[in-house]
Amino acid sequence: LAISMVGLGNVLLDLGLSTAVIARGGALHADPGRLGALLGDAFAIQRWMLAVGALLLLPVFAAMFVKQRLDGGEVIVLTALVLCCTAFNVRNALVLSLVRLRGDLSLQQWLEVGINLGKLLLVLLAAALCLNAQVAIVVNVLAAAAMFWFLRRYLVRSQNSIFESTREHVPAL
Repeated sequence: LAISMVGLGNVLLDLGLSTAVIARGGALHADPGRLGALLGDAFAIQRWMLAVGALLLLPVFAAMFVKQRLDGGEVIVLTALVLCCTAFNVRNALVLSLVRLRGDLSLQQWLEVGINLGKLLLVLLAAALCLNAQVAIVVNVLAAAAMFWFLRRYLVRSQNSIFESTREHVPAL
């Protein structure tokens, strides 16, 4: 249920924004200043969508966990972890749009293979020790956080070539 909620949150909190960045950014890929402004605007929209969406999804997710007869502590922890994982995932999707626009597909492939292999190893380790819903969602949060960290480094390294016009267009993760 928790993993399904992450998937639902990903869709509802992205609403196609990362795809729109690719669609609009394709024409701007040769103009670093305009591409930087587009990405900065997309990050601003996404921050708003995350805040509003989290407020709307929080009670829905909590109610779904309560319906599964989880105790209050488990409901709070799982709901927070689901929202945390979702927030990382939608931020990652936006930066991956930039990766695709810049044609750095090998970076995306290596990241996804590496992160998913790490996730698989963590799940296998957890299965040997004690696998439950909290552990499974923590593994997903860790994988999303690792992807976020690598993509943040990519964004910082790419900053000079992409966001050359002004500092105000540099998106903050």
